[in-house]
Amino acid sequence: MSRQSLVARLAAAALLLLVTACGSEPTPEPTPVPTTFPTAPPEAAADLATEYLQAWAADDYVAMYATLDPILHEQYPMERFIELHAAFADMARVEELRATSGEPRMVALLPEARPADFPAPPPTPRSSADPSASAAASAVSTSEPTPAPSPDAILAGPVPGMAVPIQISVVSERFGDLNLERALTMVRGRDGWLIRWSPSVMFPELGDEGTLRLDRSLGPRGRIVGSDGTIWAETRDDGVRIYPQEATGGQVIGYVGVVTAEDLDT
Repeated sequence: MSRQSLVARLAAAALLLLVTACGSEPTPEPTPVPTTFPTAPPEAAADLATEYLQAWAADDYVAMYATLDPILHEQYPMERFIELHAAFADMARVEELRATSGEPRMVALLPEARPADFPAPPPTPRSSADPSASAAASAVSTSEPTPAPSPDAILAGPVPGMAVPIQISVVSERFGDLNLERALTMVRGRDGWLIRWSPSVMFPELGDEGTLRLDRSLGPRGRIVGSDGTIWAETRDDGVRIYPQEATGGQVIGYVGVVTAEDLDT
């Protein structure tokens, strides 16, 4: 092949590539998906957990309540929140409460309505290119927007959240030492993380609507045993009190009758 023929072939190939490039449709950049919830650093979630636990240790229930997501205020009014924590401290006779938090981790919460303080994202521009149009015309996008999403609509997909493990150590007069392992679930608010609290944070058995109540019951009466091993009185498995030594037992251990008001006065 001559040099002139080779140059002619290369020039023809270059011209063909140029025509093809000019006639092909440009690939439009995809429209970014609007962020439904802002993001916040995990360190801020750890700081909020520390703030919550320090307030709990100081019995500052108002400060604890201030860290909750406002969406919970209707379900858990401040009075109920304070009453539940104060009831636990009183029933257990809490002498000291210490708590520490662990490393936050990302979690996915169920879809939910957009919070009232989060504005809906603006309408997203979309392309209305006609596939049958020419290459030059198809590269032009119109500014026709998609309809703006309703602020009351349920957000598609999981809601990003944060879970912070906490360890609570309670010294109580009534129940001894309690070591509780829990987790604080948080969602992102306009100004930072907010705690999604429920009574189960205190005790899982409380669920979302539980309350605390202290029930007292007397234990079974014990056995009366002499120094030589003689059993003078005991309670059977069916709850009946018996005296194995019969009448002799009354002479040794005596009898206890009903105490009257007059007996207490004397």
